Amino acid sequence: MGSDLIEENKGKQTAIFLGTIFLVGYIVNMVGSLINGRGTPMEVLIGFDHLSILGIGVLFYLGYFFRSLIWAQPIVLFLLTPILMSGSESSSSFYPLGFFITAVLLLVRFGALDTHRLKRLALCLIYFLACEVFGWIRFRKDFSSIFSTLFFVLGFLLFLFTAFNDRIVVYLKEPKQKVSLEERGLADAEQLYVLQIISGKSIKEVSFENGVSESTIRNTLSRAYKKLGLHNKADLSKFAEHYDVVQ
Repeated sequence: MGSDLIEENKGKQTAIFLGTIFLVGYIVNMVGSLINGRGTPMEVLIGFDHLSILGIGVLFYLGYFFRSLIWAQPIVLFLLTPILMSGSESSSSFYPLGFFITAVLLLVRFGALDTHRLKRLALCLIYFLACEVFGWIRFRKDFSSIFSTLFFVLGFLLFLFTAFNDRIVVYLKEPKQKVSLEERGLADAEQLYVLQIISGKSIKEVSFENGVSESTIRNTLSRAYKKLGLHNKADLSKFAEHYDVVQ
């Protein structure tokens, strides 16, 4: 319940930010079109390109009020990536790459990459490269442009991995599944002793810290082991290696 609330609050923050960015973009584009004489004020006001930008901004704003629309943020940005790639012959535009990176960061922020991180990030990269191919086909670009883009994209990823190797490896490592001792039916004392044993303390140390006899600790742990489907301290150690044990 708490994590859902955090996710919702994060979604509201980015909804306001992205909605404002697109609203400002709508105004800037409209003013620019009027200054360059690209049509009458009414034609500019109701132009498809301008209304599309405004519509996306409104959709993002609605994500602040309707939780179901929060996920529209990364989805829309992902969809805009191939559209922008095929909308101009210019290969130097950073709009598609910017939208793609923002979409991936939103997935991270909303917790969509909390599991199966490597696979999901790989799918995102494959999607981006597929969008690039779509743009190449759309404008029939030569092989050199294809090779150049792939070279710089892969080179940039290699640079990130080299520069932040330790952090990337830690992030890509799959988090352990959480196991709640309370949900497994352990009493308060059982939870306390189990967590202390997992932290590396001996039965003698647990006994001294809590002011109870070692036999009491052993009996309490014995009951806790049964509730967890374990037999002894060795089983608990293996259990803690595979799961994130919490109260």
